[in-house]
Amino acid sequence: MIRLALVLLLAGCSSYPHVPQPQNPVLTGAARLEEPAGQCFDGPAKARIRILCDADLTPARVTELQRALAARNLYTGPANGKNGPATQEAVRKYQALFGRDDPRLTWPAAEALGIVESAAVRKG
Repeated sequence: MIRLALVLLLAGCSSYPHVPQPQNPVLTGAARLEEPAGQCFDGPAKARIRILCDADLTPARVTELQRALAARNLYTGPANGKNGPATQEAVRKYQALFGRDDPRLTWPAAEALGIVESAAVRKG
């Protein structure tokens, strides 16, 4: 009796409608056609994030960055203003805490570290 019920149950599954595999959601919004002059971005066209350009990484700013990362126990080298491998690895570790495993410093991360002026401060 139980076998018969199981066979009938399984036989009925073949008519169950096909459910497609889940897909990543489609990002909405228009792609940025032109990026503002003097700003650098990374990521796909519909999900760009601002990063610090090479020109933004002056020796003075890199020194601030190194001190900010050292205060968070992520950087142990000298605060010499050189954006070398140790500094980039510390940036990668810091950003990995927030889901971005990349040695290129994002603008929001730089704001959080206090090495660039926040957009909210500039507007106010």
